[in-house]
Amino acid sequence: MSDRMAKGKRVLPVGPTELQIEHRLLDDLGLLRSPQTRAMYDWYRDHRDCEEGPVQWAVFDLLDHAPLAENFFLVNTEDPEAVQIVLHGEKVRRLLGNSTWTKDVIREDDALPEKRSLFQYYRVIIRDRRAHYCEIFGRGGYLRNNHFESIDLPMVDEEGKVVRILGVLGVIGENETPA
Repeated sequence: MSDRMAKGKRVLPVGPTELQIEHRLLDDLGLLRSPQTRAMYDWYRDHRDCEEGPVQWAVFDLLDHAPLAENFFLVNTEDPEAVQIVLHGEKVRRLLGNSTWTKDVIREDDALPEKRSLFQYYRVIIRDRRAHYCEIFGRGGYLRNNHFESIDLPMVDEEGKVVRILGVLGVIGENETPA
């Protein structure tokens, strides 16, 4: 995996919709524009054991974040050869559609190039053990040029292994076009 992946762009076709995604390490809190991503990152920052380290998965309780639950997605990363998206909140489903691969096991050699790209992106988060940020423009299909962002937060077990990536999606604007 090249360092270029740590900051980059990709285009994913999702049915009749195209997602243009720019991703990077979340090293500038000024990037966060939606109240959902900001609130979750504030919680994450306040629960880390060290300044840049991940939060323990055992500390997270969905009930403590009920108002944000519709914006969550959750990725199981316990298998070193695969990741599995195990949860999408209702807002995530509405924004990305039902073809968001919930319960799919995604591997490096997946037949779909967009899944291979997603697998590589999640591997970067696991390697870096730090929060990442995505800015996303959705065009076509049901999205009508929506503009949204997500944060991807690595969560570790008691031994410090990244076992989950907790994601939060927030809408920035509607009917916009990418710069």
